[in-house]
Amino acid sequence: MRDLYEVLRQKEQEYKRLAKEIEALRITASLLAEEKAEHANDGAKTAIAVAAAGSQTGPRAVDDTVSRWP
Repeated sequence: MRDLYEVLRQKEQEYKRLAKEIEALRITASLLAEEKAEHANDGAKTAIAVAAAGSQTGPRAVDDTVSRWP
């Protein structure tokens, strides 16, 4: 049978290791959330720029008032 203090020491070491891993995951999650937000903002800016450029250089509207061939 193992010594109770040895088991306790091992469990404390495991607890410390897991606490470090959890902290690393929290940092990673916050960095990924920031990156996702930046990409969302960049995508919105790109969509606005494309829409603005498309309205300036896009196809012209058809004039329905022009007489057509009967």
